[in-house]
Amino acid sequence: MPDGSTITANFAEHNTEADDFSHSIPAEQVTLPLHIRTRRPGDRMSWKGLNGSKKLKDIFIDAKIPLSERETWPLVTDAQEEILWLVGLKKGQANTQQKQGPAIRLYFEKGNI
Repeated sequence: MPDGSTITANFAEHNTEADDFSHSIPAEQVTLPLHIRTRRPGDRMSWKGLNGSKKLKDIFIDAKIPLSERETWPLVTDAQEEILWLVGLKKGQANTQQKQGPAIRLYFEKGNI
């Protein structure tokens, strides 16, 4: 990415727990290819514990992310534009809580620039 940060994806044999800078998604729930982009007007996402969806704008406001950072904040989508991960903030809701089977592991590493 422009600031030297990287996001990598790997296939894993099973779904594992992740921290704020990694995310594991059941492979059967992802439509490849994955895309890394920034927010667009009207973007929404949902996650475990949330009924419905929430605008990214509101997620940024709730997390007190400065306006200057919001336009370059990375997010990961699948081929159907489903937001899978708002890096470091929210992880998209999986359709099932699959613990077994292949998964896609995403990793974020902050750049030095």
